[in-house]
Amino acid sequence: SSILVVGHATSPFISFYSLSGGTLTKLPAPYTGISAESFGSTWSPDGVYAVVVYTGNPFMTIYRRDGNAFLKVLGPGTAPTGRAEGAAWSAAGSFLAVAHWTAPYVTIYSQAGGVFTYLDATDTDPTGLGFDVAFSPDANYLAVAHTTTPFVTVYSRSGNVFTKLADPADLPAGNANAAAWSPDQAFLAVAHVTTPFITIYQVSGTTFTKLSDPADLPPNDAYYCDWSPD
Repeated sequence: SSILVVGHATSPFISFYSLSGGTLTKLPAPYTGISAESFGSTWSPDGVYAVVVYTGNPFMTIYRRDGNAFLKVLGPGTAPTGRAEGAAWSAAGSFLAVAHWTAPYVTIYSQAGGVFTYLDATDTDPTGLGFDVAFSPDANYLAVAHTTTPFVTVYSRSGNVFTKLADPADLPAGNANAAAWSPDQAFLAVAHVTTPFITIYQVSGTTFTKLSDPADLPPNDAYYCDWSPD
């Protein structure tokens, strides 16, 4: 059956539901829970691992799914350093990135055979609180949405090394809350505070060119963005 994960503000802070024939059934809480309100979760591409990020230490818990049971995985030796807001897997599940509120603001892990290894991987940290992360579909780029100019930081990946690219010539107008790549990797969208609230870049290699703003803008601060599969 399919599984839905929901993060919330009171204990146990995470709920899992199975979906069968249009019916959602709440599953027992994991034996080992999390410590604080949850703000994000992401499934590994193969559906085996659910990563939950939250506001209290150690800020991230990884569960391995076994049927309708969820077992806490022994986490990497280095946890995110502060309140975690977003997490993302690369398409093949080889990398996991977490955005959080304390320097270095993004933490990256490699994953192989259920073993998560911390990578001291970036040459330059984002400049402010990390709110969201997004791997490009080919896993060769990682975008981090954060506070403080330039508001979005993009890294290129070579093996286990992530190198900051030059900032786009036209930056988002304010603190960024989310980033999302189009499925064909031709566009990167950034949701942010301050009008126009959504900034969209056309991507060509390592060049990010801002498109004209939509004629009809979101009415206020934007907290999330996502692309349809097509």
